[in-house]
Amino acid sequence: MVRESKIDWITLVLLLLLLSLGWLNLYSVSGEDNPTYINFNTHHGKQATFILFSIGLGTLILFLDSKFIEATSYIVFGVAMALLMAVLFMSKVSGASSWFTVGGFKIQPTEFAKIAVLMALAKFMSRHNFSMDRTQDFLLIGAAVLLPMLLVLAQNDAGSAIVFGGILFMLYREGLNSFWLLLLFLVIVNGVIAIIFSTTPLVNGLIISFHVLAIAAISVFLALRKQIQSIFAIMGIGGFLILITLGINLLVKPYQSARIRVLVSSSDEIQAEESLKKVNYNLEESLVAIGSGGLTGKGYQQGTHTRGAFVPEEHTDFIFCVIGEEHGFVGTSTVIILFLLLLTRIVYIAENSKSRYARVYGYGAASIIFVHIFVNIGMTIGLLPTIGIPLPFFSYGGSSLITFTLMIFVLMNLYSYRSNVLT
Repeated sequence: MVRESKIDWITLVLLLLLLSLGWLNLYSVSGEDNPTYINFNTHHGKQATFILFSIGLGTLILFLDSKFIEATSYIVFGVAMALLMAVLFMSKVSGASSWFTVGGFKIQPTEFAKIAVLMALAKFMSRHNFSMDRTQDFLLIGAAVLLPMLLVLAQNDAGSAIVFGGILFMLYREGLNSFWLLLLFLVIVNGVIAIIFSTTPLVNGLIISFHVLAIAAISVFLALRKQIQSIFAIMGIGGFLILITLGINLLVKPYQSARIRVLVSSSDEIQAEESLKKVNYNLEESLVAIGSGGLTGKGYQQGTHTRGAFVPEEHTDFIFCVIGEEHGFVGTSTVIILFLLLLTRIVYIAENSKSRYARVYGYGAASIIFVHIFVNIGMTIGLLPTIGIPLPFFSYGGSSLITFTLMIFVLMNLYSYRSNVLT
């Protein structure tokens, strides 16, 4: 097959800029005691190795025929699902059984599963007879998304499971009915309310009673209009929302719900509950670090708050605090603009690709990366609960960094064949 061009230089430059800034940011918080650039005893040393490895592997991907990538999509998905099941039998780390340990390195199959799901969906949805309106096709797509979500939830990693939900944005681009986005919104609102009042059984009982009354009232209204099929749909949706409320009451622990409750709790309520105090401390330290940076920041490697270990997990979940403290509003804005440019470029590539496989994959990649950026930055500035997902290309972690880098390289490979109309 003939390529129109070998490398999409705009995407590559944006990727290398983000990788470089991410490593410099990580070096700032982990290179104080050991300034050696590549040292497996430091976070920045390991991250440098991950970057070199991912770029090397990504370069090899560029030489692959796009047909080969498409042909192996289901195989990659199957292997990823097998790894997600296998990791459940591993010992837990920080309460989650999400890692394999190989030669001193921790491998998180959840991250690689994100690419696998995108490839499988792109392969399935690029069939010539695919239709989002066909029940069988719709159910298979739902299964391909729900399976990894459930397996990740079983690992006690709710944050990563939520990321897979972002694929709905890609499905919407491919013709998903707006009803499902509305249903997702109702599920989120219902879940958040149930979590906020999860420690108050009486209020949750009232929520369930409200659902029952609402279902009854709407069903009567539809019956009077002789819309019988709609009644079953309303009963199904209402029943699903009730199950979510009951499930949260049974499964969500106080320290887990505290991540959301702290955003709406008063100072007295926070001081009265230990789990709320802990989450609030993390959030306050994050805001202090970002706020102290002002307009231009304290300067590179001058972030006293993050380097003093006041901010928890400053090299992973709260890495954005380092940017805010050391480089201020200018630095954080620059990083956000670079992310927006990358997302815009990914969408541009998806829209200008001649194959549906590339378009579906591109929009899926944009959706997953966007969810990571939105949630990670949102939780560090107190707009969203802390759910522990990394900031792409910045947070320390080999599995995450390699996954996002390869995700972009696969997209560049597909785009390099854009002159060929693939069916």
